Amino acid sequence: MPVLTPEQIDLPNQAGALDAQGRPKVGGGERGLGVYLQRHPQGYVQIEDPLPISAEESVAVFWCAVASFAATEAAAAALAAQVAYILAGDSLLPGPLDEVTPAQPRALASGAWLVRPTYQTLTIGGQHVAAQE
Repeated sequence: MPVLTPEQIDLPNQAGALDAQGRPKVGGGERGLGVYLQRHPQGYVQIEDPLPISAEESVAVFWCAVASFAATEAAAAALAAQVAYILAGDSLLPGPLDEVTPAQPRALASGAWLVRPTYQTLTIGGQHVAAQE
């Protein structure tokens, strides 16, 4: 499953047929998210740019949305659950981040579903500090 960085946020929108030089093919048919999901049937994860929430001297809090995209509601929810476990853990083994805004699957279009929760990270002196119980 691809995990896209903030710099790659437009990559799925550019998916489509390419010409011999690797450029978008004129009249090449369907383009965009639907094509990208066809190429990645297990879905993909998009990490968005972190948003600074607060900062005091050397301590800062950031929120970052991490979106899971898939062709079906069940697949998007399952992918988001995997991401949540990796990032936030569970009650027995907390992960490195706290989930601050949970999300439910929502349809973007026919054959495209999204789950987009937000996670919080704390930095001290520019270094990430793991979430606390």
